[in-house]
Amino acid sequence: MLTARTRNDALCIAYPSVRHQRVTRVTDGGESVTSCASSSPICCVVMICFRLLRRRDLLSSVASSWSSFVCLNLDQVLRTPISALTAKCVTFCFYQRLESFVTMAKLLRVLSIKLLVFAFLAWHVRADVFTSMSDMHTLLDTESEIIRTMEDYITTQEAKLLKLRKDVAEMGALHRKASQSPDQFLGHPINAFLLVKRLTLDWADWQSTLTSDPVGQAVLANFSSRGEGVLKWPDEEDLSGVATALMRLQDTYQLDTSRMAEGYINDMPPAYKQLSSSDCFELGRQSYNQGDHYHTILWMSEALSRLEDEKDAPPSESMPSSPVTKADILEYLAFSNYMQGHVRHALQLTDELIELRPDHQRALGNKAYYEEALKNTGDGRRGEDGRLLQDEAVQKGYTVQEETEDVEQLGAGWQREREAYERLCRGDVHVHPVTQARLTCHYQVCCSSLSGVLLFLVRCAALHCQVCCSSLSGVLLFIVRCVALHCQVCCSSLSGVLLFIVRCVALPCQVCCSSLSGVLLLIVRCVALDCQYGPHALLRIAPVRAEVTHINPTITVYHNVLSDEEIASIKRLALPRFKRATVQNYKTGALETASYRISKSAWLKEEDDVTVAKVNKRIASITGLEMSTAEELQVANYGVGGHYEPHYDYARREEKDAFKSLGTGNRIATFLFYMSEVTGGGATVFPQIETALWPRKGSAAFWYNLYPNGEGDPLTRHAACPVLLGEKWVSNKWIHERGQELIRRCDVDRNAL
Repeated sequence: MLTARTRNDALCIAYPSVRHQRVTRVTDGGESVTSCASSSPICCVVMICFRLLRRRDLLSSVASSWSSFVCLNLDQVLRTPISALTAKCVTFCFYQRLESFVTMAKLLRVLSIKLLVFAFLAWHVRADVFTSMSDMHTLLDTESEIIRTMEDYITTQEAKLLKLRKDVAEMGALHRKASQSPDQFLGHPINAFLLVKRLTLDWADWQSTLTSDPVGQAVLANFSSRGEGVLKWPDEEDLSGVATALMRLQDTYQLDTSRMAEGYINDMPPAYKQLSSSDCFELGRQSYNQGDHYHTILWMSEALSRLEDEKDAPPSESMPSSPVTKADILEYLAFSNYMQGHVRHALQLTDELIELRPDHQRALGNKAYYEEALKNTGDGRRGEDGRLLQDEAVQKGYTVQEETEDVEQLGAGWQREREAYERLCRGDVHVHPVTQARLTCHYQVCCSSLSGVLLFLVRCAALHCQVCCSSLSGVLLFIVRCVALHCQVCCSSLSGVLLFIVRCVALPCQVCCSSLSGVLLLIVRCVALDCQYGPHALLRIAPVRAEVTHINPTITVYHNVLSDEEIASIKRLALPRFKRATVQNYKTGALETASYRISKSAWLKEEDDVTVAKVNKRIASITGLEMSTAEELQVANYGVGGHYEPHYDYARREEKDAFKSLGTGNRIATFLFYMSEVTGGGATVFPQIETALWPRKGSAAFWYNLYPNGEGDPLTRHAACPVLLGEKWVSNKWIHERGQELIRRCDVDRNAL
């Protein structure tokens, strides 16, 4: 335990400017007590700190200290700024080598409210002010200080509450709007980004506000305990992911930065609000953290423009003051311009930054570095006019390729595929007219005889007219009645009927039919083409609508093959089983997550629900293939900007261990269900054959991945385009080779059918 003299020596060392003097006071009992006092009030505060740190009985320690030191310096203590008291107290605490920083934090909290000092004075200090009117006058000063302190405290708290009230009101209005149509609201990527940002960065700011107040701490603790294990919270990875998704959408669909900041995605409905300068800054910061300096320039420039607009806006239209400063933006913008090769423009931005903050050490260092770079290379022309080269080709840092980690090794072939992929995603499909003319739409049935063809005609048409035709003449008359109205022709004879059939049907097949047998042959050729591998006989009474979207490889889309009830059931089964979708490493064969596949998936077995069993049987009926060796039904839900870059479904020669554990051979075919309508984007594209399939709820796509000789068909390389607007649900069945030997016979000729 230090003596009083030792404490005074410590004070003199810590504060050489403090002048100490001996003060003698007479107690009520007539005893003289000598103590140390100071002409500076800081001695009083420091000695209280010392006592608080050395004694358990805090109140008695404070009382005894104040009786010795404070009474002689009351006026100075009251007038000493809190910042000065706090700073000197901290210095003294560190000098004493505190072992507990918690104790120091508690002490600083006490010092931050002068009212606590007044309470101690009123309780423990015997100042005897009532004995002198001159002392009574000083109480007015004390009261004035109390009023000023409390007014400052109330003003500060009211400002905090006003901001919180405004933020909560905005969040409440937004939440009510989102609750009216959650799918539509969250389907807009700008809305999704702002939601994640509110629950990460903005919520962190609110937590800081709450923790500064005991009541707020209690509220936060209660909220955390109630939400633990129930509420889902996004983290920094989610914020980075949704920001990267916006960059992906911007590139793929060639979106303008300013229009995106205004909340618009092409001509679709806008987001609920525009992006602020702070929002644009965050998008630029996330791009910078990903090493994507191209997008950093785009979004930091937009942030700078919006920051100026927010400052110049009228008071009624101005947004809340941005936490981002011009200097913050310029620092990111300058370095990213340098990384993009715009050295001279980077130097100009750095000079502007130094004008705002002359003592910015990093900017001063960068300035010297940029000047040296210009001097050594002598090439400052690139970007020296300050314009953004938005058409500059850059390799995106966030794009991870399936085959290799080094994008540059892929060469021109990868670049051509990438351009075709993004072009097809935008709906810019280049198909030759001759190829287009060969594509047909028809009902797929099993046709092995003339009676089968006639029955097919009856079943296809009678669905709408609800009639039964048991003879050839009845069938022909039925066809005339049902379809001639739309073709505006009059068929009063058999020849007229035949001519009608030829005109309406034969044109897509480029066949001329002059007899009844020719018509029937035409129908067989056009319809029975997909029956060559023997689809189930169920199709004789329940044909499916088939649309051939490409020939060689044949890609067929089947419409209305999945009902809304079945879709809802599959979604319900999949939701609790969702996990981040994985891909197979082409070198190791291991399953792993990848940034080029953004979705969550689940696997459903036949025994999980009767709906899954029905769907599997339906796939078997349509394709005629064996399902016992197929993989389980995979259900996938794509996230914000969700996509799957170009890939093969089958295992290539170098992937020798792929599907080895299944023992069912390679993936011979893919059957892909679309389970939602997608407002924008989300197409399945085949870059090498100029084909794009647009999602339609209830439809499905089917294609063979392997040639008849078992080799993989490279033309089936496909991709899932980023979801631009809306929500995308799909489910797929990968069918394997084993069990198909007698259904789709092998042939040495890979083009054999």
